[in-house]
Amino acid sequence: MTAAAVVGLQLLVQGTQFHISHFYRLLNCAISTCMDFQCETIELACFLFLEFSILAKLDCKDIQLRVERVNRASQFLVKKRLRGNAVVSEIAPQDNRGYFVLPQAPEGAGYYVYGTPPNGGGQYAHPSMMTALIRVERAWQSIDRRRFGVGNISLAGGTPFPGHSTHRSGLEVDLRPLRKDGAEVAVAWSHIAYDREATAKLISLFRSYAPVELVYFNDTKIPGVTLFVNHDNHFHVKLRF
Repeated sequence: MTAAAVVGLQLLVQGTQFHISHFYRLLNCAISTCMDFQCETIELACFLFLEFSILAKLDCKDIQLRVERVNRASQFLVKKRLRGNAVVSEIAPQDNRGYFVLPQAPEGAGYYVYGTPPNGGGQYAHPSMMTALIRVERAWQSIDRRRFGVGNISLAGGTPFPGHSTHRSGLEVDLRPLRKDGAEVAVAWSHIAYDREATAKLISLFRSYAPVELVYFNDTKIPGVTLFVNHDNHFHVKLRF
C-alpha cells in the first residue's frame, strides 16, 4: 500500500484528475504506515500535498492548515538507520512550543541550509514559517535551478539567539542573496557575484506566498526592503503572527 500511496500522490501532481477525497485516502494510508517509509518519501509526500493544494486553488488559510497537519505527521516519522544488524529509531526534533526543525535540505529541494548551531539547531520554525518556506521553495524551483540558502530561524524553545536581537518567535528567517555563479556561499549585495534580479525575485516570492511584515536588507535598489546594520550579505524576512 505504501508504494500505491506514493504513486497516487505523484499522479495527482502530474495532473491526473482524482477527487480530493481520493488524495486524502492515499495520504492517510501513507501516514498510517509511516514506519515503513524512508524519511525522504514522507517529505516528498508533504511537498506533493502542498503542490496539489495549490493546483486545487484552495483557500490560503486552508492550505496552511492542511500543510501544517501533514508536516506534523511527517516530523513524527521514525527515522531508521542501521547499526550493525539492528535498526535504531530516531525521532525528529521538536521543541516545547511544538515547533519542528526545518527539513535539512532533502534531496531535490530548492534550498540548502546554513547557520549555527549546525544540524538545524537554529532552525526551529513556527508552522506559518514552515509553510512559507515550503511554498516559496516549490515556486522557486519552477523558475531557477539554483538553490537559495536558509539560515537562522530560532533556537529550541525560543531562547535568546547569540548574535541576534530577534529570531525568537520562529517567524523570522535569514536567507542568503543569490549569486550569479550559483555557489552556495555568502555574498554581499555590493559584490560582483551578487545577482540582484534573482534576489529580488526570491524576496517577491516570499511576499506572494507568505504574510510578510518586513524585510531587512541593505540593497536599496530592491523595492520594499528596510536598511539594517549587518544585513549586507543576507536578508531577514519577518512574518506577521
